[in-house]
Amino acid sequence: MVKNVLKSKFESLEGSASKADDEAQTWVDLFNTVAKYPGGDVSMVRPDGTVLSPFDGGNSINAPWGIAVDGNDNVWVANAFGRSVTQLCGARLENCPPGAKTGDPISPPGGYIGGLQIITDVAIDPAGNVWVANNWDRPDEGFKKVPEPALSTRFGGNGTVVFFGLAKPVKTPLIGPPRAP
Repeated sequence: MVKNVLKSKFESLEGSASKADDEAQTWVDLFNTVAKYPGGDVSMVRPDGTVLSPFDGGNSINAPWGIAVDGNDNVWVANAFGRSVTQLCGARLENCPPGAKTGDPISPPGGYIGGLQIITDVAIDPAGNVWVANNWDRPDEGFKKVPEPALSTRFGGNGTVVFFGLAKPVKTPLIGPPRAP
């Protein structure tokens, strides 16, 4: 459905403005469409190339953007529009809560929150800290033709959030698959 909405918007704009204006409007349309139709999922690709059915984290994933794997092989998803981080059970079920299957949410309903804006990336460090990149704060203001002066500089995000010791540490540098230290 989202694909059809975007396609019709793009076709209606064709040839109506400069290339730069078209590109800017396309970005605004994409942002508004994702906001209007929330949700999302992630998929796992096994080493043999098999793609598993998508995982939605118990409906806690909303516009997934960044993804990381910790030392327990569990998956961390940055939910851009959900303003949260979802932790999913990975392929090694022995590191998941009893009864959990690959792709089941481990994080609380709605994911981990706190100080998050519209986020784009998540990373795990050697201490097990989960680092999250705030990328946008007030895109609604940034997309206005004439933004409120007091809010006009709040389009971009303003920081990084760290959840201390929340994940199983990984050995860095991350070259190849994640490894426990």
